[in-house]
Amino acid sequence: MKKLKLLKITLFLITVFFFNCDKEFDYGNISNAVKTIESSNITQTSANVSGLVMLDNGSSISARGICYSTSNNPSVNGPKVISNPAVLGNYFCNLTNLAPETTYYAKAFATNSFGTAYGATITFTTLEASAPILSNTTAASSITTSTAISGGVITNNGASPITSRGVCYSSTVTIPTIAGPKTTNGTGIGTFTSSLTGLTSNTTYYIRAYATNGVGTAYGDVKTFTTSQATLPTGVTTTTTSVITQSSAISGGNVTSDGGAVITSKGVCWSSLTTNPTITDSKTINGSGIGSFSSTLSGLLPSTTYYIRAYATNSVGTAYGNNTIIFTTLPNLSVGQLYQGGVVAYLFAPGDTGYISGQIHGLIATASNQSTGAPWGCSGTSIVGTSTAFGTGLVNTTAIVNGCISSTSAAALCNNLISGGYTDWYLPSYNELNKLYLNRLIIGGFNNTSYWTSSQSSSTTAWSINFSSGTISSASNKTNSMYVRAIRKF
Repeated sequence: MKKLKLLKITLFLITVFFFNCDKEFDYGNISNAVKTIESSNITQTSANVSGLVMLDNGSSISARGICYSTSNNPSVNGPKVISNPAVLGNYFCNLTNLAPETTYYAKAFATNSFGTAYGATITFTTLEASAPILSNTTAASSITTSTAISGGVITNNGASPITSRGVCYSSTVTIPTIAGPKTTNGTGIGTFTSSLTGLTSNTTYYIRAYATNGVGTAYGDVKTFTTSQATLPTGVTTTTTSVITQSSAISGGNVTSDGGAVITSKGVCWSSLTTNPTITDSKTINGSGIGSFSSTLSGLLPSTTYYIRAYATNSVGTAYGNNTIIFTTLPNLSVGQLYQGGVVAYLFAPGDTGYISGQIHGLIATASNQSTGAPWGCSGTSIVGTSTAFGTGLVNTTAIVNGCISSTSAAALCNNLISGGYTDWYLPSYNELNKLYLNRLIIGGFNNTSYWTSSQSSSTTAWSINFSSGTISSASNKTNSMYVRAIRKF
């Protein structure tokens, strides 16, 4: 009886073997080999699909998995997910990087040496994309009077790329949105940092992280912080005065910090009565904000000592430069007045070289002659570059000294002169000496004789003026001994 049963089983297996060989692993009856079970855990971008391989028809399974597509009848030639190990039985595959709100077709497959068999096709639709998900808003740190640092953490983009992220903030709205002030800090998920600037001191702010994708904007939790109390501006310094005249001067200052509150006014204040002037005294107004500035002080009195300080004002108050500058305006000058090492000989007028509107400049002559008999020097040597023009005496003198080694020439005597604490004396050009001749009686100290100019006429002659008759000579021999009077500009 047992032998009969064994024979029947053997005959059955032989029949099956030859039947399968004839069919070459016929998977025509798919339902008997591979089944597609179901889809589950569907999100915007993923889904699980399970399958079952029930038999291998005599050839080992080399691969199994799920193939899928957005069109019907997916195959292993398209997108697929392999499930390991390749054995008989149940399995599932996680399909990822799917598009949100999209219908997919999926089916199980199994492959052996005879070919690939498929289960039935099932469909599923991924979920709609959603707004991003933020885990939190970062608490504010590094808080100053006008700045703070915050940020946020985005854990999910809602299946739609994040196009903007940052922190929105307000001092008046308790739940701020991107419709108000906000920072913009790149794209994508993850942690980001935001720098909030332009804040008002001693003010409470409400902040929320935000993230925007194609669906909309999501927000983190609301946090609050208070900016620091503002102080007076700091780093205020006063610029040394320049271009001092009888009625004006130029100064200015610099402000390095606004103390956390916008500087609304800055400038220079001055007084001739107090050593620490304030904005209740005379002042300039030179704009707002930090940085350097220049101030023109006007309406000053001549021959008066003034004290000046830079200032800067914000909502807290006014700060002053810690250095007080002292200067004295020029006296009201006139020809014949003692001034800067000599006697005022001439005041520049419009058209003169060196004239500046609103300022007083001119020529100063020494109070007495530098020589009663000096040669012009270097007869036979042509000095290149001299001129008779007004304002050229200094250039002429330099050219003569450089071109003539004599230390006793008229030009050398003036060039080497130290008088009244000044060293910038020179021999006047013809037109400059002529101004001295016209004012000779007021200036004083001249003799009724000829004086040298620094204007050459030829290699052997130069210009001179006779202060007795006013006679002008362009042919005075350079070897002649004549009087010398030095001048300087102021």
